[in-house]
Amino acid sequence: MTKEIIANDINYKGYVARIIKTSEKLKLVEGTLYNNMDKAESWTDGDGEQFSTESNNGEYVYVLKCYKAEGHKVDYDNEEECEVLGCEDCFKESEVLIKAETKMEVISGENEADLEEMGYYVIELQVV
Repeated sequence: MTKEIIANDINYKGYVARIIKTSEKLKLVEGTLYNNMDKAESWTDGDGEQFSTESNNGEYVYVLKCYKAEGHKVDYDNEEECEVLGCEDCFKESEVLIKAETKMEVISGENEADLEEMGYYVIELQVV
């Protein structure tokens, strides 16, 4: 079993989000594709109390939101699944794995007002 195999076991449809930090602006504008996924990615469904999708350092913070995504919501009672994903001691996270092949289009891109007011960009996506 691998992360990619688990991600292909679709058991969730709905809202997902992901926070990333970058050293350069991503230039995510309306109508372009978000194609950062060359492998299955961890997102959250927003219900988790502890889940953090990224912990890297960077000047620019992006909050990516997709309202109608399909993925695999991690089953924290499944020992084999948790061992593969490295989340054996997790109980309250809400991790959703999104398949690498998933294509998302930017429907609301980088807005400088967001960065100035909140300190991060809010990017809205839709699966295409």
